[in-house]
Amino acid sequence: MKLSEILCENCAIKLKSGTKSEVIRKLCELLAASGIGLDADDLFQAIMAREEIMSTGIGLGIGVPHVRLPAATRMAAAVAVLEQPMEFQSLDDQPVNIVVMIVSPAGTHRQYLKALAHIALILKNTDVRQRLIAARDDRELLEIVKSF
Repeated sequence: MKLSEILCENCAIKLKSGTKSEVIRKLCELLAASGIGLDADDLFQAIMAREEIMSTGIGLGIGVPHVRLPAATRMAAAVAVLEQPMEFQSLDDQPVNIVVMIVSPAGTHRQYLKALAHIALILKNTDVRQRLIAARDDRELLEIVKSF
């Protein structure tokens, strides 16, 4: 399962800055607008409930908020890259500037885990992270993500 296969159209954005909650809300809005069968507010609440259990900040400036919901019609992803890193309660206590959100229907456990593993593997590469951060706009960011 490749990130480019589940990335929703218009769901790769560059942001100046924001709080964890603001960035997650923006990604929820993008995913909801992409037609995956979910309301943005419901998705936001589910993601934030997941974050309360344990932060999805995996280190190296990366956050991967994720959730499986029965109402989701398909697996989907959205990406935000921030110019100014934000606090994310990451495992390494470092701020985050790359956030990849994944939403998946219930019953897709194997595909869901493969997608999470693929994203973690890609983003552990320093060159990949630097390319994402250096993207000048949403269009360039989308092209970089699609190239993975």
